[in-house]
Amino acid sequence: AGGRRVYEYILCRVSVGRSCYVEEDKLDLLEIPPEYNSVFVHHPGSVPPVPTLPQHVLTHEYILRDPSQALPLFLVHFEYDPKAEEQLALKLCAFCSTQPAVLYCEADDAQLCEACDARVHSVNGIAARHVRVPVNEKPGRHLGYCFVHPSTEVDEICVECQL
Repeated sequence: AGGRRVYEYILCRVSVGRSCYVEEDKLDLLEIPPEYNSVFVHHPGSVPPVPTLPQHVLTHEYILRDPSQALPLFLVHFEYDPKAEEQLALKLCAFCSTQPAVLYCEADDAQLCEACDARVHSVNGIAARHVRVPVNEKPGRHLGYCFVHPSTEVDEICVECQL
């Protein structure tokens, strides 16, 4: 069973206290020493699998001594399709195919890196007037489906009522 599914996560405030540092491969042998409240698990060499995914995403993994060190704050529901194209990955530039695209030109229907955008759109006055926007503001992005009307695609979201 693949496709789009609704997931549920609990976001917590966590008090890690005094943490013991442990490499991921030595985790099996570990018992939290009595003078520590948690274990910080280091994952050496963990980088995003795709070179155009955000490189500076901060993630830490802790193992807590006691469940009372985690205070649940929010219950979050969201839709996700693991088979869908990765939306956080930047596409490669349509012109050079080596750099991540950061701008979208609707007139050319192309996503370009800054260097190629300058090169392509400085050729003549007509191309220079093309409106370019950051790729995350590209028109026609899919927001998902309405929770109240599951067959209807969302076109805007009200922040107050969450609909």
